[in-house]
Amino acid sequence: MILSVRSTTVGQDTAVVEIDGELDLSSAGLADAVLRPLPSQGIRHVIVAAARLRFCDVCGFRVLNNVHTTLTGLGGALSIAEPLPALQRLTHLMQSGARGTSIQMYATLDEALLAEIGGPVSFPIISLPRPIAAGWPDGSADDGCGHGLGHRPDSGSHTRSA
Repeated sequence: MILSVRSTTVGQDTAVVEIDGELDLSSAGLADAVLRPLPSQGIRHVIVAAARLRFCDVCGFRVLNNVHTTLTGLGGALSIAEPLPALQRLTHLMQSGARGTSIQMYATLDEALLAEIGGPVSFPIISLPRPIAAGWPDGSADDGCGHGLGHRPDSGSHTRSA
């Protein structure tokens, strides 16, 4: 399971975060490590470019929702652009009956930029030479489900790479 997460700041307080791969229990910590610091850096609007997000489970969605909750408390929001049908269904299921502001979904990135910051923006997408594998060697990040990285749900143990 490989997850790639790239963040690009556009405008004064907006970031487009491209997520590529599978966002689940084993990779949620990487997404959390990229997304969670954005509000403290002055970012108030996060647009998740999800066209290449092939899979997202409840733990992965929880990372997105936690950042959304933080941003709404600061007058901003997290939104999702180009979600695949499975992510659309998960978003609707997870937010049905929920209190607070729902995560908005947009068909295209340009549509999300127009709605969130008032217009399309030209920005560079930084291509990494290879996707970032989920996890940090020291296990320091949280996966969004209350486990440190390296948690193995089948064994109930936490592992760390040396």
